[in-house]
Amino acid sequence: MKKWTLITISATVLAGAALIGSAIAAPSQDRAGKITPWEAMSIAEHKTNGKAFNATYEHEDGLWGYSVMVVSKGKLWEVEINAKTGKVGDVEGADPAGEGKELTGDLQRALKGGKESDEKGD
Repeated sequence: MKKWTLITISATVLAGAALIGSAIAAPSQDRAGKITPWEAMSIAEHKTNGKAFNATYEHEDGLWGYSVMVVSKGKLWEVEINAKTGKVGDVEGADPAGEGKELTGDLQRALKGGKESDEKGD
């Protein structure tokens, strides 16, 4: 029970940070995606054979896409989905501490009116 509560809280915090970051520093190009967050989550679930619990719409490397967090076989995965095509990009293992650190940095930059990081550790 505690595990799912932590995942739900994490998902909520990550979603809030994404909204803050995109509202403050989103590029002016077309942001509309053809893929919905639910479709992105479904694609990520099929790719990892897991359960998606969060999809964050973000701009990275010149493209709009979703960063979908998935739990599969007791591990946390981050799956990148192209918002225009639905194609799967990077699939990488993630850890709560690393995701928390990235989120903290993004929130601090948002509060200062700065740009959201494009990659982990920025």
